[in-house]
Formats: sequence, structure tokens, C-alpha cells
Amino acid sequence: MPFSKMEARLDQLAALLPDIGTRLASLRPQLVAPLVRDLEQLPGRMIALRELLPSANISAVVAAAPQVLLKGEDELRAAVAALRRLMAVDDRQASWLVGETWLFLEPDCVEDVLGTLGRLIPGRPARELLLDDPTWLLRAQRGQRWLGEHPDQIYWDP
Repeated sequence: MPFSKMEARLDQLAALLPDIGTRLASLRPQLVAPLVRDLEQLPGRMIALRELLPSANISAVVAAAPQVLLKGEDELRAAVAALRRLMAVDDRQASWLVGETWLFLEPDCVEDVLGTLGRLIPGRPARELLLDDPTWLLRAQRGQRWLGEHPDQIYWDP
């Protein structure tokens, strides 16, 4: 892609996602490239998120975790449906949970954490723990599978 076209697409991306515009230069190219490539699909994905999570600040969610927009609309719908099922929550609660951390859009992660919390804290239902304090998802999730590769990995070859 010619530099001028890439620059124009980056400007379009920054206009579409104003909360991320200032951070765009610091994001990994492996994340930015697919966003720029799929630029035409991003508005539809954001609309799908808005419809699925009506009270969530979608701009803030996307600014915190632009990788959310790498999921297709069907994948986003399935992720929100799985969140509602796993956590037995309504639209308002699902919106709030995703607003707290985007990892609630990773059903396998939520399921793993529910199991982990059930084993670590057997006296209290894991779902209640997550609803009382969604940061348990971050504290109890395991490994880079959910967070992505460590940014320093690009500097260290095993």
C-alpha cells in the first residue's frame, strides 16, 4: 500500500475512533494493520457493539482494547450472548461488565475464570464474585492467551 494511502486510512481510523487517535502511533503494527485493512467494517462492528451493549461506553471500550474490533459482527454477537449466558446477566449488567474490562467479550476466558474462582474460593459462587468485583477477571485469568503477546517479546528471541 502506498504511504499516502496508508496515511489517509490512518487518519480515517483516528477520525472513526477519536479516543484512540492519540495512542495510534504507540499501538503495535500487528494490531493497527488489520484495523486499517478492515476500516470499512469497523463502523458496523461498533454499531453491533452499541446494539448489544446499549449502556456501555463503546468508544472507551475500543480505546482500551482496539482488538475488540478485530472480531466480526457475528463473533461479537456470539461473545455477548455467551457472556449473558455464563454470567446470567441482562443487557445492563453485560454492558457494565464489558465497560469494566473487554475480556468479558472472551467467553473462554470468562468460563476459565469462573472455574478457577470456583476452585480457589469454594464458599462463594464465582459469578457473584465477578459481579461484585469485575477485576477478579483480570486477577484470575491465566496467561497471555487472553492478553495477547507481551510487548517486549518483539525484542527478545527465544
